[in-house]
Amino acid sequence: MHRIRCICRSGSNRKVSNPSEEVAIVGIHATPITKKRNRSIRESFARIAIATLKDAGVEPKEVDGLVTTPPGINPDLVIMYGAFLGKYLGLDTRMLQVIENGGATSALALRAAANEIALGRVKRCLVVSADERYRMNDDMDQMLRFGASANIGLQGSYDGIYVGGFPVPIYAMSGQRYMHEYDVSSKELAELVVHLRNHASRHPGAQFQKPTTVEEVLGSPIQSAPLTLHMCCPVSTGGAGVLLTTVTEAKKLGRPFTRIASFGGYHEAEHFLPVSLDRDFTTYRSAINASKQAYDMAGVGPKDLDVAEIYGVYAPTELMLYEDLGFAAEKGSGAQAVRDGRLTHGGDLVVNPTGGRIAYGHPAAATPLLETVEIAHQLRGTATGRQVDGARWGLTHAEHGCLNGSVVTTYEAMA
Repeated sequence: MHRIRCICRSGSNRKVSNPSEEVAIVGIHATPITKKRNRSIRESFARIAIATLKDAGVEPKEVDGLVTTPPGINPDLVIMYGAFLGKYLGLDTRMLQVIENGGATSALALRAAANEIALGRVKRCLVVSADERYRMNDDMDQMLRFGASANIGLQGSYDGIYVGGFPVPIYAMSGQRYMHEYDVSSKELAELVVHLRNHASRHPGAQFQKPTTVEEVLGSPIQSAPLTLHMCCPVSTGGAGVLLTTVTEAKKLGRPFTRIASFGGYHEAEHFLPVSLDRDFTTYRSAINASKQAYDMAGVGPKDLDVAEIYGVYAPTELMLYEDLGFAAEKGSGAQAVRDGRLTHGGDLVVNPTGGRIAYGHPAAATPLLETVEIAHQLRGTATGRQVDGARWGLTHAEHGCLNGSVVTTYEAMA
C-alpha cells in the first residue's frame, strides 16, 4: 500500500527521510446544514467532538491531539480558541493548533492532524470545525459595517471596497468567460443545479432537500450575471469532526475505517482577481496541480475513483472543476457529462452525492471536513439512501480565493 508522508507545505512533494505511519479516519460526525444555528458556537463544537469520539468508540482521555478552526467569522472569538476548546472538552493534548485559510481551512486542519499522526507525534488526533455565516439583524448600520470590514479582510483594502458583493462578482466573471469560450448556456447551468438538488434530496442533513426545475433555477433572482440565486451556494451554518489515528491502531478498534491515501496542495501567487497576463480565468490551475500531486502520491487517477466531494460554490465553477480534476473528457464538456449521467449513481463516478455546496450547503470553514465525513461514510458503506455501490476510492477538493489555492485529498476504504 502507498504510505502517506508529511507534506510540509502546499505545492511541495518533499518527503521525510523515514517511512511514516499510515493514517486512518476512525471517527466521524456531521451536523445537519441549516441557515442559522440553534445553540452557542461553543456548544456546537463540543457536541461535534463528543459525537465524533462516540462514533470511534474512543474516550476523551485517549485523545492527545486537537486541531480546530476558528469559530465562524466573529473576530472576537478567535484568540486562543484552540486552548479554550481543549479546556472546555477536558483534553490533555501533546499537540494543539488553530488553523485558518479561507475555504480550505478544515482541509488544512485535516492535513496538519494527519502529519502529526504520520510522524508519530500523537496517537489520536481530533479535528473539529464549525462555522456560522448568518449575520442578518435588525440594525442595518451594524450589518453594513460588518459586511464592509469583512469584505476588506477577504479581498484587501482596494478590491474589498470597489469589487463589492464578496466573491460573487468575481466568480460571475469567471463564469461569463467560461460560457463564452465553451458555448455553455444558462440552461445547462440550471440543469446542473437540478442534478445537485436531486442528489441533496437523498441526504437528510442537506440544507435544500426539495428538488427543483430548470425554470425555477433560471427564474430565481439574478445575483451577478449569469448567476441566479439558485446557482449560488447558500448562507449556511454547520460543522463536522473526524478522529485520526494510525492504520495499526485503527485495526485494533475492530471497526470499519478509512485510510487517507494522499494529499495535494497548490496556491498560485494571486488572490481572487488575476494579475498575471497568462492567467486563464476558465481553468483553475490550483485544482489541476493539487489533484496531480494527490493522484501521483496515491497511485490512482480519476478513472479509479468511485465517489468525490468537490468545492463547487457556483454552477459554472462546479463544471470547470469537473474538467480540471479529470472527471470530464475535456474543457467545456462538464455540462455534457452531467446530461449523460456520467457523474451520478450508475455512471462513471458519483460527484457530490450530498448535493455539493449549492444544495447540501456551505458553512465555509467546515465545508472541507463535511466533505471528508461524506467520503468516509461512502467508503464505510454507511451513506444510507445515497450509497455508491462498492465504493473503494474517494476524493475531496477544497479551495480558497477564486480557486487560487486548492487542497485535494484521496481516501481508500479499509475493512
